[in-house]
Amino acid sequence: MILYKYYPPTTNSFKSIINAGLWCDKYLSMNDPFESFALIEREFSKDEIEKFKKLANESGIPENIQLAELGDDVISEFMNSIRKEVLEDSYFFSSLSETYDNILLWSHYCQSHTGFVIAIEIDESDSHVQKVSYRNDLPAFDIGWYFSIKEDEIDDEDKADSKEIDYLLKDFAIKSEHWGYEKEWRVCRSKKGYKRYDMDNIKAIYFGINCDPEIEKVILFLSAGINDEIPVYKMGLTKNPIGMIAKDYELPK
Repeated sequence: MILYKYYPPTTNSFKSIINAGLWCDKYLSMNDPFESFALIEREFSKDEIEKFKKLANESGIPENIQLAELGDDVISEFMNSIRKEVLEDSYFFSSLSETYDNILLWSHYCQSHTGFVIAIEIDESDSHVQKVSYRNDLPAFDIGWYFSIKEDEIDDEDKADSKEIDYLLKDFAIKSEHWGYEKEWRVCRSKKGYKRYDMDNIKAIYFGINCDPEIEKVILFLSAGINDEIPVYKMGLTKNPIGMIAKDYELPK
């Protein structure tokens, strides 16, 4: 699957090319305070709380049995705190899009079309790669998740076959329908830093309409050190319908 990373013309963007990696950071560092509905506290029904107590007692673990003796409100607070703790401390994300020609994305994330976009081949079968779900309501969260997840799975960014991790990351990848135009996907790792990809996974580079020729030269120089056969394009505007088109890149005279 090919996904697209939008970059402004900054030093950090150039570093991403040099490192052949996607910089992953905390949710709270992103530009939307409601970047993930996972930050919103969930409400758990009486039946769900009873399920939690039953699983806690059946686990045979003293710490869990103690949890079963807590009040319903305290258990709800505990579950929300655990989810938030995992979100804030155990996963760091980078956002990509299904499209390279969205005018709004170029305006918002490429500094008014002065930046660039890189097409990257991503393994969508990895549970650490999630398609964002856009909706205006919160689905129920399985309160039994707490008893099925293992700490080493949370800490292992290369583990791709855990249903529990996949479930959690899908829950984290929920956003308001207002953001649907972004067609976002997320890649994550368990530590802040670069989620690296093979150099051959860079499939194309797109320069913004207002990208400075000197910036283009820098990007071409950096990318040549990775793969000198990467197709390069310059974005242009179309009139009917109004939109964007990728044209073969020509070196500035």
